[in-house]
Parts: sequence; structure tokens; C-alpha cells
Amino acid sequence: MLRNYIYNYNNVVIGNNLNAVLHAYKTNSLLINNTVACIFPLDAIDDEINLGHLNFIAGAKKIEVAERLSHELAMMGMNPLGTKNESVRLRLDENEISVTSNFFRRVKLRFSNLTIFDTENVSGLPFEAPKTSEYRVLDWFNVRSGMKHDNWILNDDSKFVEKIHFYISPRILGDKPYKDLVAESYLNEDQLRSVDYTDSIVRLKVINMMKHAGIKGSSNGGGTFLPLKIELDKRDVLPLKKPTFMKYNNITLDTR
Repeated sequence: MLRNYIYNYNNVVIGNNLNAVLHAYKTNSLLINNTVACIFPLDAIDDEINLGHLNFIAGAKKIEVAERLSHELAMMGMNPLGTKNESVRLRLDENEISVTSNFFRRVKLRFSNLTIFDTENVSGLPFEAPKTSEYRVLDWFNVRSGMKHDNWILNDDSKFVEKIHFYISPRILGDKPYKDLVAESYLNEDQLRSVDYTDSIVRLKVINMMKHAGIKGSSNGGGTFLPLKIELDKRDVLPLKKPTFMKYNNITLDTR
């Protein structure tokens, strides 16, 4: 019987970012994660967020805020589907949403109002999905030589390796000031496919920026230092949608 049961909600939010989670919490909406959240772990909120018994100071990490709010929504019964959903299909004639996942049978629900913050894996939209404007590319490197220095961020005028973020390495046990890094770039689709913008080229530019910042490799004794050495761990490619705001009857799309 439960297989065909349709749940009813006044307000539903579809999205995987902090805007979606925050809006769902503020409006007491059911949250549907349409894909695994892609929040850069080092991004921070610019302003204080005051939600009554929940307060987050400026500078708090976005991913920590999103995780706390997601937990609060789950405790309220408004985030029951988790983050592993495969597809979200809309049936506008019935104000109905069908959610499928590898972890549970298809779930159907109806809404009075729907707000969409991200259209990935969402079908049946009443309007064209926003186009990808560019990609935020994050190249994560393990630093093998050059882990100990006072820098936390390096900036460049180019959008290719625009920033290098340093963070305390989770690979080293104990409270030790050894750092790994992630290089942040903004690339278009052609650049993403070009050999001139691969992680190998990123690696060379990162080493060059570190040298110019005065970062040295590991000590080799007698006031000498080994060459800087970094090794790629992974590359994350996050599509950035064109900022869009649309309304269609009781459905709002907001990717701003």
C-alpha cells in the first residue's frame, strides 16, 4: 500500500546548495536533494546568519552551516530522502514530484508551492533549464615538499589558478602545521577540454606561484632546501549556472 502512497506538502524545495537548505529551513519546506551537494569546503559565509536559536557568525564554513541545517530539517521530518537521489521528475498537471534512488522505491509527493535552486537531474520543468556559464575547477594536491609556511591563500589576476588555498593536511596525524593545497580556477568548456588547462599545467603554475611567494621545500640541512613537490589527489569540476529567476504559477526557479 505504501508503494502507491502520495505524500502532501505545502512547500517543497529542490536543491543541493546552501541557498536551498537555508530557504527550506526558513520556510519549513520539505527538502529534496537532487544531487550530492557540491559545496567547496573552504567557502565561508560573508554575513552573520541569525535563525533564532541557530546563529552562524560571518566566516563560518558554508558546508558546516548546510550540514547543520540539513540535520535540523531531518530532525523535523523535512529531509527524509537523504542525498543519494538519482532523479526528480515533475508532473505539473498534478503538482506531483516523483523521486527515485538506488536506496529506496520511488517516492511520490504533491506540493502547493515549489522552489527550485538547482535543475541537475530534474525533468519535467515548465521552463528551460539554465545553461552552464563556466566551470569552477578545484585541483586538490598533496604537498610532499613545502608543507610548512605562513601562507593561507595566494591570488593571481588570471582565472586559471585564480587562487591557491592552503589548509592543514588531514594526512598528517596530530596538531602539526603542515599544509596541503587546492588550486581554484574558472574555465569555459573549451578550456576544460584543452591540454593547456589540465591538472599537469595547474601543477606547474602552482609551484611557480609558491616560489614567488617565498615558499621553500623541505629542509635539506645546512640552510638548503629540497625542491617544491606536489602531487595531484583529485580534480573537482563544478558547473556554474547562469543566474536565473523565473516563476511559473506555483513554481519558482532561482539559481542566483
